[in-house]
Amino acid sequence: MNDIANSPEAITAGESCKSAPPRSSEIELVSGDYALALLPRLGGAVARLTWRGRDVLRPTRADAIHSFESASFVLAPYANRIANGSFKFRGKEVRLESNFKPHPHPLHGQAWLAAWSVAQRAKNKARIVFLHDRPDEWPWKYSATQSLTLSEDGLRIDLGVTNLSKEAMPASYGFHPYFPRLSGSRFKTSAQGVWLVDDQFIPLRLSSGAHFLSLEEGVLLDQAPFVDHCHTGWRGAVTIDQPACGMTVEMRASRDLGFLHIYTPENAPYFCLEPVSAMPDAVNRPEPPSVTGLREIAPGETASAFMTLSARALDRTAE
Repeated sequence: MNDIANSPEAITAGESCKSAPPRSSEIELVSGDYALALLPRLGGAVARLTWRGRDVLRPTRADAIHSFESASFVLAPYANRIANGSFKFRGKEVRLESNFKPHPHPLHGQAWLAAWSVAQRAKNKARIVFLHDRPDEWPWKYSATQSLTLSEDGLRIDLGVTNLSKEAMPASYGFHPYFPRLSGSRFKTSAQGVWLVDDQFIPLRLSSGAHFLSLEEGVLLDQAPFVDHCHTGWRGAVTIDQPACGMTVEMRASRDLGFLHIYTPENAPYFCLEPVSAMPDAVNRPEPPSVTGLREIAPGETASAFMTLSARALDRTAE
């Protein structure tokens, strides 16, 4: 994605399975063993997700003021960086100011930095909406909708991005969950390649294999190197073992989220596994959309995706 070591998210807590009480939420959902706290006014972010009282995601601190300090947020209408905030689309020149100063590359769009409206809520579900109806630097009108549902199977978040303009809009989108980085934390997944980056984390070239991490063998976070890279050919599933909690977490995503951005910052109590529809800076790449993932959303069209999170007791015999 992502974020530099001195960013707001690099100073958050999350050092145990049952951490200190988080920031009070605006919406709370409950179903069976699961509980969810939601903060629509803080970028539509998830404040906390627990299973049997254990933190599935890094909980949001009580004094949090930024989405980078949350448990999870959505990325729309673009995922990760746009190099220097500049690109051309169908002859239109677009220039975006940095939204993460002093770094020059804007991140993640507008939705994660704005207040969302509550459209619907019930005991186990909620729908919240962000409306970008006054085009500014981003010259297209659009809306983003999150439908969050808790069930006995866990959490499902459905994201829809609708182009409200009269012209096609470029888009990439996805999710930005934070997982507690505890003693023995390990994740396992698979990918076909990884984009290598320059010193400001702008993609340069595609490399086969995972390159930095043995994804299919399992990545032990205690030993993981610093990674802030987008992985391609992702199959939409990650398994995360948390021995300190006696818990295994499964993250799954819809097929159109074929990229997984992995962020393992050094000396931080969290790591990020971000299901996204496109690579960073996709709007500036010369490769076709089949490689970059960049999508054009026609006027009135909605691009949709989902992510699910579920938990179960850790199988100690497999350790």
